[in-house]
Amino acid sequence: MKKKSPKEPGPKTRCLTCNGHGAITCRLCWGKRTYTDWMHKTHNCTGCGGTGEQACIVCGQMGYRQK
Repeated sequence: MKKKSPKEPGPKTRCLTCNGHGAITCRLCWGKRTYTDWMHKTHNCTGCGGTGEQACIVCGQMGYRQK
């Protein structure tokens, strides 16, 4: 097996949970709507922590891949 040379960290991919928006519409708040508040409640995305970037699959953090 060939050894991979260390690459420069590339641009981060967008979060798949919130599609890069950083906020998701909460489905749990659907039943709490009123006439004055007819939209879903928006919360920070739990997948990316509101940053809109995808976490590293290897280390699970928002930082660069661990060596």
